[in-house]
Amino acid sequence: MNTRETDKQSVLVIGGGVGGIRAALDLAESRRDVVLIDKSYAIGGLMTRLDRTFPTNNCDLCTISPHLSESGRQLRLDLKPMTVVEQVEGQAGDFKVTIRTLPRYIDVEKCTACGECAEKFPDWVRFTPGLDPRAPTCMRYPQATPYAFSVDADKVTDFGALQKACKVGAIIPDDQEKTETLSVASIILSTGAELFDPAVLDNFGGGQFPNVVTGLEYERLMSASGPTLGQLVRPSDNKRPARVAWIQCVGSRGINRQDVPYCSSVCCMYALKEAIVTKERFAEDIEASIFYMDMRTCGKDYELYLNRAVNEYGVNLVRSRPHSVVEDPETGNLVITYATDDDERQKTEVFDMVVLSTGFRIPASTRELAGRLGIDLNEHGYAQTSGFSPVATSRPGIFVCGVSESPKDIPETMIQASAAAAMAGTQVRLEQDTGAEEEDFPPEIDVSGQDPRLGVFVCDCGPNIGDVITVSSLVEEVRSFPGVAYAEAVGYGCSKESMDKMESLIREHGLNRVVIGGCSPLPKACQGKPFACHTRLHPHPGGPANNPGVLG
Repeated sequence: MNTRETDKQSVLVIGGGVGGIRAALDLAESRRDVVLIDKSYAIGGLMTRLDRTFPTNNCDLCTISPHLSESGRQLRLDLKPMTVVEQVEGQAGDFKVTIRTLPRYIDVEKCTACGECAEKFPDWVRFTPGLDPRAPTCMRYPQATPYAFSVDADKVTDFGALQKACKVGAIIPDDQEKTETLSVASIILSTGAELFDPAVLDNFGGGQFPNVVTGLEYERLMSASGPTLGQLVRPSDNKRPARVAWIQCVGSRGINRQDVPYCSSVCCMYALKEAIVTKERFAEDIEASIFYMDMRTCGKDYELYLNRAVNEYGVNLVRSRPHSVVEDPETGNLVITYATDDDERQKTEVFDMVVLSTGFRIPASTRELAGRLGIDLNEHGYAQTSGFSPVATSRPGIFVCGVSESPKDIPETMIQASAAAAMAGTQVRLEQDTGAEEEDFPPEIDVSGQDPRLGVFVCDCGPNIGDVITVSSLVEEVRSFPGVAYAEAVGYGCSKESMDKMESLIREHGLNRVVIGGCSPLPKACQGKPFACHTRLHPHPGGPANNPGVLG
């Protein structure tokens, strides 16, 4: 075990989900040094496993990937995955925090995520289990940060063979656990929460019937980066379902032994989103029904989203709380018997798949962490705060944001993360706010007298874009446009691999103007003060007149 101590004062952000990333970036942009830790192998949290985000139905990875990419660029941000808090001492403005980083057995600076180690020794490489049957890696999504694998040393029987499999020499067989003490002015808790596991219930068939899935599992089935590459099929027989039912409030707003009394705030909206996306893709070929107690659409434009689901997409809303789901063992179909307020008689319907909408629960690990931090929790395990200061915990200098404070959706998490960053930043000594080293961007190039050499890069994002337009045909047509010197499809344009490729092509072909079609962040050659005239293409209902990034 290696132990070292650093006297550099900073802000510690615990948890690398979307809230923690936003808080860390806000602090770094305000010239505060920040250390972002997460116990997982890659940051991004729950949001990286979603398909779309409500109420815009934007691609989820396209939303978060620029933040993930930026977290790797910030000079004031020190990212430490596979790291946990061991001890906290001191007071606001002068905390001493002991953190422990587990060995990864891979040098993240050398690892190119080529996949050779996983292909040859899949049992030795860590991965996140679930619905994904492809080559197991620790990367839960295509744009994982850090962009590197992780080795499970307990399963490795021959480190020498593993080293030979790595062409860049990134395997570190003698990697060790590291402990260090940080001097931090303030702490932000953003560990989020877990989704309820319906397998503990015996009435809905979660974990028992293959065609009963959770909302998150359904998201993975619909996601372009998921196990079926976005093709919706039943787990039991790989056939496309014709009737899908959602059951709301599973494990929530009840009095049974495994239930919690509170509402998790997001379940109604994500069920509506999943039903809308399902109807968008399959229209009249599929029927979507949501069984609910009441629809809690309390965010901006959320009620309009509900109206769109019913009026534009034909989603069936059934006000009822079914007691159980019964499987037909021969067909794998699922039977739901229910009653409504309008009819005293029970009805029985058969569905091909059932999606259980589950809410948030605070895990035991977060409760233990709260004990180390010395902060109070409420009766449900969320951080105790006051109504007039919702990001301040019971211990001065320690703040909270996101689902760690209470159940909430992504927009509210982002707002609260920025609020927590603003409060935490006030604890940092003023001298830390001056004399910051600026990021070393590539030198500017004067292109005012040059003829345009336009480079066009188009994302396909799997079926998210590739199923809507023929990307190859678009690229071929763009090559004939005046001034276009180079055009190419770049797959997932927001991935590190694609960004590095675009940067290389920009230099190789001497491009002085760049257009990126999709929602990709700009490669580093185009960041900072203008390397050249550049823009990004985004779908926009107003057309080119309202969005100069859209070609007419």
